[in-house]
Amino acid sequence: MSTTKIITQLIVHTKTHAEWAASDPIIPIGEAARASDVNSHLLRKGDGKTKWSQLQDYDPNVTTAPHAASHMLGGRDPIKLGDLGGAPGYQVQYTIPNVVGWYRIATSIGSNTKVLNSIFSIVDTVLVGGYHTAVNISTSLTYTTYPSLSQLSCSLWKSPSCTKIRIVYNDSSYDNPSYLEIYHTVTAANGTLSIAQFGALDYNWKLLTEATKVNDAVPSGYTSKEITLQPGVGVANMAELLRTPRDISIAGEVNADAIEFNGSTDITLQGYLNLLYSATRDYEKPTIVIGSDSNAYLWIKANGPGTTNGAKNPVTAGNTAYWKKIGGSLSITRTQSAANERTAVISKNKNYTVPSYIVGKNNLSVYIGGLKGLVGTDVNKHLYKEVGSSGATSTTIQFLDDIPIEHDLIFEVINVS
Repeated sequence: MSTTKIITQLIVHTKTHAEWAASDPIIPIGEAARASDVNSHLLRKGDGKTKWSQLQDYDPNVTTAPHAASHMLGGRDPIKLGDLGGAPGYQVQYTIPNVVGWYRIATSIGSNTKVLNSIFSIVDTVLVGGYHTAVNISTSLTYTTYPSLSQLSCSLWKSPSCTKIRIVYNDSSYDNPSYLEIYHTVTAANGTLSIAQFGALDYNWKLLTEATKVNDAVPSGYTSKEITLQPGVGVANMAELLRTPRDISIAGEVNADAIEFNGSTDITLQGYLNLLYSATRDYEKPTIVIGSDSNAYLWIKANGPGTTNGAKNPVTAGNTAYWKKIGGSLSITRTQSAANERTAVISKNKNYTVPSYIVGKNNLSVYIGGLKGLVGTDVNKHLYKEVGSSGATSTTIQFLDDIPIEHDLIFEVINVS
């Protein structure tokens, strides 16, 4: 069985600090000092003598004194992670009630907020119904500026018991405490909340030791930085998630500025993206809008009621310095010469009248029997040739082979202005 060495008994010794050898298998402990005062592995009394604790084998399966990890040194305070440079109140476990809502799990130390920087390992468990959420998060907040809250990993069993985490802070003054809170979601039964905290001793949150429910709304004068937990998402696979192609589906109206995307799922917008130009909106960055004439316009220069240029409707004449029309109006002309309705064969190399088109612009399409024919002069490849000068308007073509009356013909001209 593997064993671990811990301090288990206090023994008075008369050696001075200078007499201690590196080979001595002991860690001297001062009578009135805590382990955090260790200096070169020795604690000195004022008289230069020391008290020390002998290292003995420790069975991690034994939880009773004198081998328990919480064994007190000489009847004084127990060794804690905080004494060894870890976060104060570094680990807690308590009951969380079967009431949905926000629960405060940590506060800043003291009455103000200076530097808070910790990683938290949180397990929220409700055995009734099988609710288990395990999450690791990183937090930092410096004088209530640039709050950072990141999910390092998250997993769950069956259904989540914790879905959101937030930092609540006063962004106008650091002379106020800050809070770390989780959102508990289970009503089936009371649960158990287990939290371990890791961070530098002097720059930390202080864990609370009992469930403390708070209002959903943050206190007056405060704001919050909040994240929604994403099971199966961690820092290591974030780049992979963002490289994965995702589908975007839109139905109804939404504000596109409010869309957030972390790459883990497809985006479904519960509304349509409204691109209609509005005289009440400021357009300060490149964008595309739809004018009241149903045409699309490209942004050229800042405009809107809140800008120095004022509102500039893209449809209004004289506003071309602010908006550029994309494309133009579209018209389609289509005629048909149905099969068996013609009384004679259409002879090859003879002029045949079609709707007006522009020679060489490829805006005329001729379909025979439902298949689009190619334009050109090679009788082995092409169906017809255009007649007229390039760029000129024409209403005439010539077929390169005879067209029997049994073939259906469709002529389609597309014009963009």
